[in-house]
Amino acid sequence: MGRKNTNNEVVQFADAAASPTGAGQLQRSGANLEFHDGSAARTLVKAQAVPDLIPASDDTYYLGENSSPFKAFKGIILKDTTDGKHYRIQVTNGVLQALALD
Repeated sequence: MGRKNTNNEVVQFADAAASPTGAGQLQRSGANLEFHDGSAARTLVKAQAVPDLIPASDDTYYLGENSSPFKAFKGIILKDTTDGKHYRIQVTNGVLQALALD
């Protein structure tokens, strides 16, 4: 049964950690989105690293899961666009920290 998307809804796929096994199944396997066409699982979308993530609008982007219980990253490594140095952004005891790595 189909579902009409009326409000630009987001669909999240939990990682099944395996390819779909039944015809018509669509599921996430690791970083890939796969569809079983009746004879085999086919990769529809293969996640790749991108050089820059620039929002097209002022929308909010989440790293990790925005649900409860939360699954999140403990730290994020960022590169300074001016001097090229690397920093780890993390929260320790409720305090946001930027730690120099080089």
